[in-house]
Amino acid sequence: MFLFFSSPLPVFAVPCDRGLCRGYNSLLNSIYASHHFMRLLIPYGGPAALEKASLHLVDQQVQGKLDSDHLHYAIEALVHNYSVGGYLTNKEKQEIQNFVVFHGSTVEGEDFPCLKTDGSNCIQSVSSPSEGASLCSKLPTCSAFILMDQWVWTVY
Repeated sequence: MFLFFSSPLPVFAVPCDRGLCRGYNSLLNSIYASHHFMRLLIPYGGPAALEKASLHLVDQQVQGKLDSDHLHYAIEALVHNYSVGGYLTNKEKQEIQNFVVFHGSTVEGEDFPCLKTDGSNCIQSVSSPSEGASLCSKLPTCSAFILMDQWVWTVY
């Protein structure tokens, strides 16, 4: 016997034995977490180097292939990789050498440009000063970036 339920996309089957359907809550929690992940985190962007891993995780979730424990571990691994800058190339890590550091300073009118909106200044999450330098050096409109002691969704 199988219990069928659906998310907005596919229909999933969970095996049942004598009225007990094992894995239903875990799979349902995983699907809900996936929808949260897709709606609230991915649209705001992340490093291009993590896009493939993020999309693979989303694909696994949409297909119902990860229960909540596996989803938790997969997201933790993705967040850890992001938070330690593990996806940066050696060249990107060295880009900071092209910048001058002014402690406790700001650059008036030279805020980091918004990439996905028409706004003039944004906060962009980076894992390190090296990543900030690498990101800024790739944007013709970026002449400076400011590091703040502010935590974001990665909580690292």
